[in-house]
Amino acid sequence: MRNHHPSPSLVVSVIALIVALGGTSYAAVALPRNSVGSGQLKPKSVKAADLASNAVSSSKVKDGTLLAKDFKRGQAPAGATGPRGPAGATGPQGPTGATGAQGPAGAKGDKGDPGDPATDAVSVGGQRVTKIAYRAGAGAASTVVFTGAGLTITASCVSGEIALTATTTSKGSIYAFVATDADYATPLGADFENDTFDPGDTFDLLAAGTGNINVTHFVHDTLAGGVATGTIAANEVGTSQCNATGHVIAG
Repeated sequence: MRNHHPSPSLVVSVIALIVALGGTSYAAVALPRNSVGSGQLKPKSVKAADLASNAVSSSKVKDGTLLAKDFKRGQAPAGATGPRGPAGATGPQGPTGATGAQGPAGAKGDKGDPGDPATDAVSVGGQRVTKIAYRAGAGAASTVVFTGAGLTITASCVSGEIALTATTTSKGSIYAFVATDADYATPLGADFENDTFDPGDTFDLLAAGTGNINVTHFVHDTLAGGVATGTIAANEVGTSQCNATGHVIAG
């Protein structure tokens, strides 16, 4: 029988395999404990799968090296509340809103009390000066043009004829008047009542003068000391209008 010898290449391959297997076994059983450190490891070569469970504990971590992003949400405790920041700038004014619907009308109020007669009065040295300015058409109702110091003067334009009538609220008053026709300076009438002018009494300040401009000057004095004195001019414009103007001083 013929002998077959292995080829040189086969011999080299077998020797290489034996050396390789023998070197690996030696490395696995011959490395001392803790002989492999950071210097023996290739950077970034150790992966999470290479670490045993719970192999990395607090004692293995350098203080101050972990960041907030290294923790799961809710694991790290919340820090103290920081100081309040400065107020922001005022924003621009917003647009004007639409006009709202009109509300319902309120209930009608009660009728007010009648006002005092219209006057144009000022006080001078403790005396009240009242301006008389009466204008009325024919048939106008009587109008009080002055009241004060116990005296009341009423104007009317009945049938287009001017009339000025005086009454008193003080018993035993004194009054005196002179009425003249301004066109002819002719006295139309004069009267004087001493302590006999009482409430309910009346006197005609124009002494029934009509047509032309009539002027009356009068004085009224009460027992209580109230005094009213005045001058009033009156006339008629045809039969359609009556006018009276002047002043009364009372105090």
